[in-house]
Amino acid sequence: MKQLALILLFIPIGLFAQADQKDETLKKETDTEKSHSRMYLILEKKHAEEAAEKTAEDAARSAAMEAPLSEIIIPLEVDLNNYTHLALVSLNGRTGRDKAIYNSVASTLMSSPFVIVNPTENKKLFKKNPLYLKDSKHPSWLYLYYSKSQLGVNELRDMVVRDSNNKIIYSSKNRNVSFQRVISPLINF
Repeated sequence: MKQLALILLFIPIGLFAQADQKDETLKKETDTEKSHSRMYLILEKKHAEEAAEKTAEDAARSAAMEAPLSEIIIPLEVDLNNYTHLALVSLNGRTGRDKAIYNSVASTLMSSPFVIVNPTENKKLFKKNPLYLKDSKHPSWLYLYYSKSQLGVNELRDMVVRDSNNKIIYSSKNRNVSFQRVISPLINF
């Protein structure tokens, strides 16, 4: 009987000790959650400040930009319906001459009535000479030369379209004008 009484005496003590351990574990988990919440709020505040700075920089850049200007050097006087293909001869962007520029321009020009000839489709020739289409002379083809550069905060875009005799049939210089607007004479005719 004494042994039973001793056993019953120690069981509740063990249960209380386990309850204390559970309370401490719960308290640690709660403290960890609070510190994660504080960290999340700090990061959220930092991202909001960075976004505000970027917005202010963009606004300052827009204010410093000159007004959009399109100057047509040689107006389009030929009937573009006489041509079937548009070869992308030279496309220069901020990153130089690479496949991404050619593919981007080709996808933009897909809405034109021309069959777009992208030099990157022939990988060997493009790697050897990116301007290899310049040497192909098809009487029903047009040849596109396009360059984009940055002058301060202004974007400059020049476009020249030549025929198979290398005669310039259209030329324009543009400042702060979108690419779609620059190429619109080749799509909307």
